[in-house]
Amino acid sequence: MATPRCTPPPANGEDRPASKKGRKLPTPAQVVAQAQRRRFTVPWYGGQSRRVELVWGKATGTRAGEELVPIRWVYVHDLSGTHRDEYFYTTDTTLPPSGSWASSRDAGASR
Repeated sequence: MATPRCTPPPANGEDRPASKKGRKLPTPAQVVAQAQRRRFTVPWYGGQSRRVELVWGKATGTRAGEELVPIRWVYVHDLSGTHRDEYFYTTDTTLPPSGSWASSRDAGASR
């Protein structure tokens, strides 16, 4: 059986494409740890509403072989304490942070 040949990386960075990522952004967890949370009443399961604290931001993500993709993320903390804290993500950055997509697991754009 033949041993596969691997191409060595270019020496001294020659022939490498320019970086498209830019500077590294803080993770959502790092932002949440330092941010002031804002309180909202949001739609909840079964047509009810719930008081939550939200922190949100925008980031970028990558898909294999594609350009950077803008992402909105929202951290949701249930003030009643009956539901665990959650992070929700969407590529539709026009959605408001307190919209129902950020408080419902069933929303198609929330994952």
